[in-house]
Amino acid sequence: MKISVVLMQFPAPSETFASNDIRTMKNLGLDVNVYGMKRKHLSNEKFLNERDILDIPVDNNTFLKNIYGLFLSVFYPRLLFKILKYIFFLNQKKRSHYIKLMLLIPSSFYIFNKLKKESPDIVHLFWGHYPAIVGLLVKESGINIKVSMFLGAYDLEYNLGITREITNKCDILFTHSEGNKKLLQKRYNLSKNKIVVCYRGVDINKFIKESKNINKKESSFLTIGRLIDVKAQNDVILAFSKIKKILPTATLKIIGDGQDKEKLLKLVAKLNLNSSITFLGHIAQNDLFLYLRESEYFLFMSVHNGERLPNSLKEAMISENICIATKTKDIEELVNDRINGFLVDYHDIETVEDIIRDIYTDEAVKNRIKINAKNTILKSFNVESSIKKMINEWIKILNKQSYKE
Repeated sequence: MKISVVLMQFPAPSETFASNDIRTMKNLGLDVNVYGMKRKHLSNEKFLNERDILDIPVDNNTFLKNIYGLFLSVFYPRLLFKILKYIFFLNQKKRSHYIKLMLLIPSSFYIFNKLKKESPDIVHLFWGHYPAIVGLLVKESGINIKVSMFLGAYDLEYNLGITREITNKCDILFTHSEGNKKLLQKRYNLSKNKIVVCYRGVDINKFIKESKNINKKESSFLTIGRLIDVKAQNDVILAFSKIKKILPTATLKIIGDGQDKEKLLKLVAKLNLNSSITFLGHIAQNDLFLYLRESEYFLFMSVHNGERLPNSLKEAMISENICIATKTKDIEELVNDRINGFLVDYHDIETVEDIIRDIYTDEAVKNRIKINAKNTILKSFNVESSIKKMINEWIKILNKQSYKE
């Protein structure tokens, strides 16, 4: 089966899960190639090596490809007119979306032209917002290629008009939580049979391979996420300041970068925690695995509306961390409170403190939580199982086509 995946950029720094998904497609025998609508990242070669995806054919955008795509669009006036109509007459919520969609028209026509020549069995839109332009070009052109699309948290938060349009035209939709599925059915008036829940999984094999090296450092805390307001890293730091009163030797490592770094550094200094908190910035994936294996606790305090079963939390769970997370949307599909982790309300620092006080000397409870967390990921959030499920759905829609023919 030949699959062409369309996304914004590949590989991208904050989307290791995309690399996991596409590498797994390749490992399961699919003939897969990738189109990026943006230019390749400055660290492109580094990411390709770190994520073991050097053998994936990738066609990211360039200036010359943009010029060629603009030239091609003139030869498809009907398609160009339809795309412009979709962009301008559908509700795109923010002016910035109009601008981005317009700027992506040339690269979309370039990718469409390549797809037309190569004729893959499936065009898979890895995101349901801007890549929707490519999906609409394929469907509106009438070429015989099936289109599937993943609709994630950001797609649902953006809620672009162009997303609404492609949901009705593509052959199958994937999403990564049952809550998302219900929302999609209601918002877009879709049949439940058209939407398939595929939990975004982690690369189980990598974690199992390293599981023998797990050597937890007592009272070590870890958090992963961008240093921006909605990720609430300030709450992580404030909670940790309370925890230090219970565990004087506790340490906290913060992985991630962002615009709030200076503000967070000032907060750490104000709380006299400079010797206990380390900011690691963006790090290589192998180093990330090391820190996950070493840490005993994982704090996730995000208040972001776009969170849906965060991958960092899954990776912490399979690494046998005791995880404390905020009640973001659909989180109960991943974390069963006090069974395989702990859930707290937004900004509820006091409850985080109470949880640590209750369990820090109870090894039986801690071990039970760790084992249950790991088993949850092994059972339900394995990337290989998720991709196999997607492949089965692709086979179904291709068989329907064959039957009609």
